[in-house]
Amino acid sequence: MELNAAGLMVRNVLDVMFSNNQYAELTSMVIMPNHLHCLICIMADGGMGLPQMMRYLKSRTTVEYIHGVKEKGWPRFDGQLWQNRYYDHIVRNQKSYDKINEYIYLNPERWNKDKLNMKCDADADDINMIIKNCENGQIQEYVPTSK
Repeated sequence: MELNAAGLMVRNVLDVMFSNNQYAELTSMVIMPNHLHCLICIMADGGMGLPQMMRYLKSRTTVEYIHGVKEKGWPRFDGQLWQNRYYDHIVRNQKSYDKINEYIYLNPERWNKDKLNMKCDADADDINMIIKNCENGQIQEYVPTSK
């Protein structure tokens, strides 16, 4: 799935954010037409935590997108560019990491099976169920997190 200009802008903001954060690493990412999946490894205290990273990402990309609307003719949006919440999950074992990483990697190929695709197939995948089905470790669910 090739990124459009807005997707490239999101990737650039992420690149800048992680190049300036020595305490966290973006280990896997895919930008979809209407959402983003990523695995972030937070290695130590001292840098931005996940809530600060998400605020930065949403704020910076909104400013950049507004610039794109004004200067580059990108489609306008009403209200907010991003939803208020995001979903996070602590990866507790290698099997869970591998399963989530595989889901992220294959997401573009399986766009018609993604529940976030408004035109998805009836038997679409649900990342929450994929995580729940990971064996050998604590079963964790995504937790909706405010802003």
